[in-house]
Amino acid sequence: MRGQLYQIVLIVLGVVVAALFGVFVYREMFPEYALYQDDYIALEEFRSTYTGEAPPIFKKGIKQIVLEDKNKGPEEIDRCISCHVALDFQHFSPTKIDYDINGNMKRDAKGYPLQVPNEEYVWEKLDRKIADLQDVAVNDRLESEGKSSEVLRRKSLAAEYEKLKTVKVGGYTYDTSKVLRMHPLMGKETRPFQFHPIEEYGCSSCHGGNGRGLTTDTAHGPVFDGMYEEEFMGHSPVFLEKDPANDPLFSKVFNHKPGHTLLFQTTPILIGSLIEAKCIQCHQPTSASLQNAYRGVTDPSNKIKEQFEESEKSYQNDLQHLATLLELRNSLKEKGFFATYTKLQQEEQNYAIPQIIRKKPSKKLTGKLQRLSEIPIFSLILYKNISAIICKILKQRDISSIKQNFSK
Repeated sequence: MRGQLYQIVLIVLGVVVAALFGVFVYREMFPEYALYQDDYIALEEFRSTYTGEAPPIFKKGIKQIVLEDKNKGPEEIDRCISCHVALDFQHFSPTKIDYDINGNMKRDAKGYPLQVPNEEYVWEKLDRKIADLQDVAVNDRLESEGKSSEVLRRKSLAAEYEKLKTVKVGGYTYDTSKVLRMHPLMGKETRPFQFHPIEEYGCSSCHGGNGRGLTTDTAHGPVFDGMYEEEFMGHSPVFLEKDPANDPLFSKVFNHKPGHTLLFQTTPILIGSLIEAKCIQCHQPTSASLQNAYRGVTDPSNKIKEQFEESEKSYQNDLQHLATLLELRNSLKEKGFFATYTKLQQEEQNYAIPQIIRKKPSKKLTGKLQRLSEIPIFSLILYKNISAIICKILKQRDISSIKQNFSK
């Protein structure tokens, strides 16, 4: 009986493992980024039908940018270009730079290039082609001429082209024209990434999001159709340590109840009025630049001042210790070892004397002198050693300044 139970459990576990492995294989064979790459290849093939140019060579697969840390830390990895594969191509932009009849670039009063609608925009070309294939008058005429197969071909081709405009992932329908699109020109750029090479900056350093993500939700966060999406399904995030003050703001600001796939997406992509929020990391306003320049000038001077104060403090400590040794030398010479030791011990135990005086360097010698007092011969040795130390220090110091400090 027990053996049969074990067999049933093993069979069930085997089925579960096989199902999980099948899901893994399916996700690896049909990843989300492959859908956009297939659409890109189809669009380039469509474009070749009216330009006569061969489609560019394109290798499918994960594409990434590795940004090395200047401080030799871990690299930042951006895989955004696995889906956004048309960032550099002019025919994926709805606008283009305008030129005059002499081929000179037109600019506005601020020096920015003027842009006009791009007649080679591939998505507009696609819409016109779909409208042409679905033209009712043309199809009716072909039907009347007995060319039903041609009508079916036109309708089938129109349906295929229509599918290129959207991608369905996880219950959502995404607009492919927003993914397969040239990066807009910024400022005085005349081509994409002219001033900010994508190989050096990547995508997430400016736009936010998770650069390592290969799906829309993990890469963008709770963003859909240009808005931060609210998710009312799933469990409220529960953290191992109850610390509301330090819980991720993502769990409170963007979603009241984020879905399980978004719990660890703490850096959603910046959209709307926040799209330029990270520019200030490098492009600071004039006032901030002036403050940084002033700080750059004052910081070295402050550092030099601190070093000078430390040196002065160390010099004063040396003078104090030397004065203490001179005082101890005179006391040993005039009163002898045991009288000097007794005096130091009494002063150390006299709490009527201020604490700063009781903690003078000479008082620290009391413990050592107490151990030496048990051996009379050390009185002479100690006196000679102290004299030698003082003579050595006097050779390295300004004697007049020492006497002046000592007299004070």
